[in-house]
Amino acid sequence: MKKTVLRMMAAILTCGLATSVIASCGSDDDSITPSAQFNKIVVECSAEATQSTIDVFNVKPYYPDNSGNTTIETMTGTTWTKTIEIPASKTPCSLEYYILVIPKDPNGETSDLTFGKGSKIVVTTFDSKGHIISTKERARSMITEEVQDGINLKTFAKEQNNNEEKITFNIDKSGKVS
Repeated sequence: MKKTVLRMMAAILTCGLATSVIASCGSDDDSITPSAQFNKIVVECSAEATQSTIDVFNVKPYYPDNSGNTTIETMTGTTWTKTIEIPASKTPCSLEYYILVIPKDPNGETSDLTFGKGSKIVVTTFDSKGHIISTKERARSMITEEVQDGINLKTFAKEQNNNEEKITFNIDKSGKVS
């Protein structure tokens, strides 16, 4: 009887140890399961400008490319959109988005200019199953203004560019966007 009780206690102890060893294996991050790890970042950028702004200025969105580096494009119409996928292997990273204006004629002056531009960026991270991990969005509605005739375009562009806020998103290794 004493042997049976000892064997029973040994079996219970063995099961308990095996369970605790198995439970301690695996990921330290409880928020992401091993079968659905952080997979990619999708960045959706858009910009808009009035036609007179496009006629007088090169409107240049600065946005993240597929490597997470900043690249430049010149708008050819009043609306512009871009969708970029960045692999999770590029994290941690910081992504910047902003729009600058450069006068087509730096020595020119304003004449019948209705200046306006707006922008939007959405950064979303996904796991390997396509589920959203984190998302952030920033938008600036287009505000138009009538610009007085005779103002130097280079001076006007410099003022606009100095007032342009760079939007920055940080993405950590787990896919959290801040």
